[in-house]
This record gives sequence, structure tokens and C-alpha cells, in this order.
Amino acid sequence: MPWNRKEQEALKTAIGRASMRLGQKVRYDNLLSKWRAFVAEVERGYTWTLQDYQTDLSVRDEIEAVLRAVPASVRRQLSPPLTEADRRFESATAPSDRPVIRGEARDGQWYRRIPKLRVGELRADLTDEGL
Repeated sequence: MPWNRKEQEALKTAIGRASMRLGQKVRYDNLLSKWRAFVAEVERGYTWTLQDYQTDLSVRDEIEAVLRAVPASVRRQLSPPLTEADRRFESATAPSDRPVIRGEARDGQWYRRIPKLRVGELRADLTDEGL
């Protein structure tokens, strides 16, 4: 279903804000692709550092910011593939007692989840952090 002019403008504005925050031009499908790739990596065993994990989680923040800024009609169309990626992320992670980023207020529930399969540097970092 094509979007009307108001919906298109809202999405353009939301993506423009995300681009400004990230310091580069982005598109929603690029953000979603990054989130899906990250989720796949978590499923296989995320080997990077805790800092890298935190950075990769922030992609989900940008997606959420876009979704909050667009009308419900647009959100309904953008959400199904995201919902599937979120489900996979939840399945591949376990709840954490505290957010993986200390001292920063982050709303996303994804900050309170850590990979079930902990390997490489991330495993050591999580252990050092008491996660």
C-alpha cells in the first residue's frame, strides 16, 4: 500500500533526523539490515567486544526513533520484519539484571539482554563487568 504525502514526509523527516544523529545518510532498510546482521551474529556467537556490542545495540535505538516519529499507518508497514528480528534477538539472548551500558539511561529492552552464546572478547568483557 503506497503512502500518502503526509506519511512520506514524516518518514523522510524521521530518517533525516537519524542521518544527522549518525553523521551519515541512512535509509530505514539499511538500519533494518544492520539490525538483522547483528542479530544473526549474536545467534552465531558474537565475538567482538562489549563496546562493539553496545554500539551495535544502538542501531535498534535509531530504528525505534524512526518508528516513534512516523504515523501508525507507516509503523504498521515497517514493523513486521523488525518484529521478526526482535523475536530472534530475544531468543538468542538472556535477560540481564542491569543494562549493558553503565550510567546511561537507555529505554530499549535490548540493553537488558546479553547473548546466550558468549564467546571471544565479549565473554571476557561480560565476565569483567559482572554480567
